[in-house]
Amino acid sequence: MIMSQFASIVGLIALYPISMVSIEHSEHHLHIWSRFYIPPSFDPANVLYPIFLPWMITVILLRDQPELFLSNLVLGLASLPERLFPDWSHMSEINNIHWSITVIPIIANRAFEWIARRGLGHSLSRRSYAALTGEEMVNVEMQLFFFPLHQALVITINYLTTSSLLPAEKKLLASVLINLLFFSTSPQTVVLKTALWIGGLGFLITCKPVLTWAVDLARASTWRPKEQKDNTTTNITGKDEKVKDGYFFRFTYFVLGHLNIHDDPYSTIGPSGSDSDSSVNSHKSDWVLRLTAYQVQKRKILYTLYVFIALGLIAFGPVLYIVTFQALQGQNPIVWGFYYALPLDRFSSMYPLELFSPFTLRQVMPWNWSILSIPTLRNLVSPQIFRLLIAIYSTVILFLGLALVMLLTPKIETDTRRKIFHAIMVLILIPTLYIDPCFLSLLLSAMLSLFLVLEVLRASQIYPFAKFIGLFLAPYVDGRDLKGPMVISHVFLLVGCAIPFWLSLSSFTRDASGWELMDWKRETAMLAGVVCVGMGDAAASLIGRRYGRRKWGWIGGKSLEGSAAFAIAVVVGLTIGKVYLRKGGWEDVNALQNTHITIEAFLFIIKATVAGCAASFMEAVLTGANDNVVVPIALWLLCKGMKI
Repeated sequence: MIMSQFASIVGLIALYPISMVSIEHSEHHLHIWSRFYIPPSFDPANVLYPIFLPWMITVILLRDQPELFLSNLVLGLASLPERLFPDWSHMSEINNIHWSITVIPIIANRAFEWIARRGLGHSLSRRSYAALTGEEMVNVEMQLFFFPLHQALVITINYLTTSSLLPAEKKLLASVLINLLFFSTSPQTVVLKTALWIGGLGFLITCKPVLTWAVDLARASTWRPKEQKDNTTTNITGKDEKVKDGYFFRFTYFVLGHLNIHDDPYSTIGPSGSDSDSSVNSHKSDWVLRLTAYQVQKRKILYTLYVFIALGLIAFGPVLYIVTFQALQGQNPIVWGFYYALPLDRFSSMYPLELFSPFTLRQVMPWNWSILSIPTLRNLVSPQIFRLLIAIYSTVILFLGLALVMLLTPKIETDTRRKIFHAIMVLILIPTLYIDPCFLSLLLSAMLSLFLVLEVLRASQIYPFAKFIGLFLAPYVDGRDLKGPMVISHVFLLVGCAIPFWLSLSSFTRDASGWELMDWKRETAMLAGVVCVGMGDAAASLIGRRYGRRKWGWIGGKSLEGSAAFAIAVVVGLTIGKVYLRKGGWEDVNALQNTHITIEAFLFIIKATVAGCAASFMEAVLTGANDNVVVPIALWLLCKGMKI
């Protein structure tokens, strides 16, 4: 199946120059081959990583989740650049040849099944083969429709982000969302899937027109809408009626008023009743100019109320229902959350306050303090108390970091301000990820959902929240954030730290509830994202900008000194994670059996150095893409592959 994907990709790349030559020859152009050259700014990684990263991850997770393999081969082919296919294949919104190419791994899989069953006789049943390849979870019919779903997601992501993300990043994000939709099994990923798919799509469907109108209204102050002398407005019948100051528009007027030609920004009829394109475009861009300042202010308030009512109905309707029955086995999420994060039933019964006296602790705990581990202490005190302590610790670090950022904002440059947030992520996640991974996974999912909602409110200019969010983010944005309507740095910072952690969690066995890992197993790769983004990227930026003198040979501005700092920071971070893992008392799944501690430490340093240098080189190569996502995944692949 992998060979079928490689053959498809190589064949398309080989045929692309031939098709271009045939087109040029048919147009009688001379010097055809001179037009084929590689520009100095060409970054092949941006083209290759949406294709190969998904199936590289599935190869690492193949033993634990075989159902990912075939589906991600299909998604990798769906991420091929559109220019590899001829223009005549675009018979509709879907490229038919591209769709046919994505079916090749499915056909190869069926052929392999037939050959295997012929060779092994009846010892390999259809059900056992389906379990081996993961077809029991996603059937072939569903995989055939991965391509149109992928293309639709790319279009939707492009609508939301426009030029904030590269095309390759949008394709990779679409592949991630499809994997989340079909392969979420743990309660934490079910919560994230429900928030993004049910909550996100529901919010987009119900609020898209209102968000667009809110953006147009935000321009009203710049366009200076014309004031009416008698403070009148046009009603739904087209007549002028008095509107008294302080009178709140009725909801029916709000809804029906947008169906009127004078108020509807999406009416296809021009001001004179014609369907000309010029009149339509003029009407779409100038409808706000026909509103008074009073009307603009009232509509901003109504749009805000509508958006928050829609958010509330979606959150406490379908999202709450799905989380209740798919992630919590029918328990109410609000009640469950209190008992999960707070020791409400432990203080009064199992753990009275006398337990925490020094004398009682000496009686309960072993006298040999060296054998006391964090897992033992967590079970002794109670998981809820540890979760509460993690939440308090994270909140304190977050507020101290924000206070430090605000204090130093006038004195330091933008890049240094941004790196303080990287340090906050390191201080929060490295001490806590091993202690309760499932709880941290839930918190990261909730934070990602909150970040996305706040960014949509800011980008859509929802009154008055957009102003405050924009003022807070303004000192920390860079040129990449100004490419489109979305400020993506803080979202990608969180995603870069979380994705390797989530990938590692998918390879561990859970208990029956799904909210605890079995046997206290942990691995250093869980920290790959935090180490890469929080330490490596910050060190490369701070050192490279100040002391970088020698540049890499390609365009991009990355320095050798910054890359060296990245590699060193990654090695230090992985070493801290390994030492903390061993000294904390957890079971290291990559521990070498029957090997002296000195030899094991030496091998670990060699592996960590190789991983750090490889991740540093990839960070230097990715001159155009957002390295806060791709490089952490690459470091996670290296850590898992070399069993660091």
